[in-house]
Amino acid sequence: MKTKKIIYFALMFLPLIITLVVLPFLPEQIPAHYNFAGEIDRWGSKYETLLFPAITILMGFFMLFFPQFCFICVS
Repeated sequence: MKTKKIIYFALMFLPLIITLVVLPFLPEQIPAHYNFAGEIDRWGSKYETLLFPAITILMGFFMLFFPQFCFICVS
């Protein structure tokens, strides 16, 4: 069980590690949204790329602890 949790946490934090490694190489402004014609209609900061790893970590913790809360609700 301990090995599964180590793998789970490694996969949960892997996007953050990759993003932090790549972040210095990104330009200051990156395309953030495209319209149906394939044209860029919003530019964003390179630090907006940290949003998705943060969501991954939050969802990972939610999925890790949700069975405990669900068991409490049913009992």
